[in-house]
Amino acid sequence: QPAHCSPLRACRSAANAADAQQLELDNRRSLTARAGRHTPALPSAPRPSMSYGTTHNDADVASVIIDVGSNSTKGGLSGQDSPTEVFSSAVGTWEDEGGGKAFAVNRRELWHSRHRQQLPFDLEYPVVQGKVDNWECLEKVWERVLGVGGPRGRAIATEEHPMVIVEANLVSQEQREGTAQRAFEKHQSPALHLAKTAVCSCIAANKSSGLVLEVGGGISTCTPVFDGKASVKDATQSALAGDFLTDMLAQRVASRQEVVPAHQFRMPRKRDAQGDLKTSAIASAASPADYGVYMQRMTFQGIKETLCQLSEREITKSTRVPGLSARLPDGKEVELQKDRFSIPEMLLKGVGEDPPPVAVGPHCKEMLSLPQLIEATVSKFEDEEDQKKLYTSVVVCGGSSLFAKMDPRLRSFIEDKWRLVPGKRIISSPSAPMQPTYYQRWSSWLGASVMSSYSGFLPMWVSKQEYEEHGFGILMKRCP
Repeated sequence: QPAHCSPLRACRSAANAADAQQLELDNRRSLTARAGRHTPALPSAPRPSMSYGTTHNDADVASVIIDVGSNSTKGGLSGQDSPTEVFSSAVGTWEDEGGGKAFAVNRRELWHSRHRQQLPFDLEYPVVQGKVDNWECLEKVWERVLGVGGPRGRAIATEEHPMVIVEANLVSQEQREGTAQRAFEKHQSPALHLAKTAVCSCIAANKSSGLVLEVGGGISTCTPVFDGKASVKDATQSALAGDFLTDMLAQRVASRQEVVPAHQFRMPRKRDAQGDLKTSAIASAASPADYGVYMQRMTFQGIKETLCQLSEREITKSTRVPGLSARLPDGKEVELQKDRFSIPEMLLKGVGEDPPPVAVGPHCKEMLSLPQLIEATVSKFEDEEDQKKLYTSVVVCGGSSLFAKMDPRLRSFIEDKWRLVPGKRIISSPSAPMQPTYYQRWSSWLGASVMSSYSGFLPMWVSKQEYEEHGFGILMKRCP
C-alpha cells in the first residue's frame, strides 16, 4: 500500500459498496499513473445520480464548490483533489463611462494599469473575517469561478449543477439567507448546501469529530465538531492570524529601512551591468490607500512564508540567530534574524497586554494566541472526559498554520496541559505524509469536495423546489 493516498478515500466508509469498489479502482489507476510521471494526477471520485426532493436527474452531476475567504477564493467541481480556480478575493472597482460601477476580479495587471495612468479605483473585499461586507463584489467573485471553473477553463452552467457554498463557522442568519437567495434565484441552482469550514476541514482530515483549529488570513477560529456537525456556540475567534503577522513584519522592516511597494515602479524592470534591478518610480502616483496596503502585504507575505518559522527553543536577546535575506521590489535586500522567529511566535505566545501596533479587522478584536484559543474553547465543556477527547483530536488547518515546527509546538502545549503520553498522535492535519501542503491550505474546499461526492450526502441537499415551498427554514434544518 503506497503511503501517498488520495484524501478522497476518507469518505469510503460512508459510501455504499459500489461507491467504495469504484473508488478503489480510481485510486489504483491514479497511483499507477503517478508512479510514471512527475506531476501527480488528480483521481476522479464517483459521482452519484442526483436526486433532490421531488426533482430527479439520472445523469452523473458534479456539484460546484465555492469557498470565498478573506484573502483567497477557491472554486471548482466536486470529485477533485484541488480547486480549479484559486485567486485573490480582492475586487477592483471604479465608475465606468456610463456612470455605473465596473468590477475587476483577479485582474492585478488592470489594477496596476489604472494606477500607472493615475485613474481612480478602489480595492474592496467581499468577505472580511468570515463576514460578507460587500454582496456586489461577492457576486462578481462567484461569477469569476462559474465563468472559468469548469473543465479546461470552461464556464459552469449553474442551472445544471448543485452548489456547495463553504461559509465561516460564525455567520448570521441574514448572511445565510442572502447566500441562498442568490444561489437559487439568480443562478438558478437546482440544489444547495451551506457547509461550515470546520466540518469540511474535519472531513478532509478523515475525521467526523474533532477540535478544528483554523488559522487563516483575517481570523483564527477554534471550533468543536461532533459527528459531522459544528458546535458553533462553543467556537472561539481571534484576530491574531496571517494578515496581522504580515503587517507586523512589514512594520518592523519599515522601521529599519525604506520599503517601496512594487506598484510604485514601472514594469518591466531591467538589470544593470552588475545584475542589480534598475527601478524607475512612478511620479506622483495617486493609488488608493487600500491598494498600497494590498501590494505591501503581497510583498511581505511572500517573505514571511519563505523565511519565517517557529523555533524549537525560546529565542532570547542573547541568542545568536543566523540571518537570511530577501529582495524587496526596489532591488534592495532585507535581512531577517530574530524576526524570522519572533513574528510567527506571536501565534503561540500572543502580543502581550499592550494594544497591537497595527490595525486589526473590524469584526473581531480579540487577540488570543492559538493555545489560548484551544483552552478557551475546550473550557466551555464541563465534563473532563469531553475536554480530553477534544484535546486528543485537534485538526490544524489554514494557510497561516504552515509554519515549520507548528505541530510539535502545539503538541507540546497540549501534552503539558493534560500530561498526556509524549509522542501520542494528538494533532491531525489534512496534509498527510508525502502530500503537498496545499491539502492543509485548502482543507475546507477539499473536505467539501469529498463530502458532496457520495450518494450518502444526497439527503443534505436542499432543492430549489423545496426552498420555494418551505422557505429558508428547511435550509437551516439541513445545513445547521
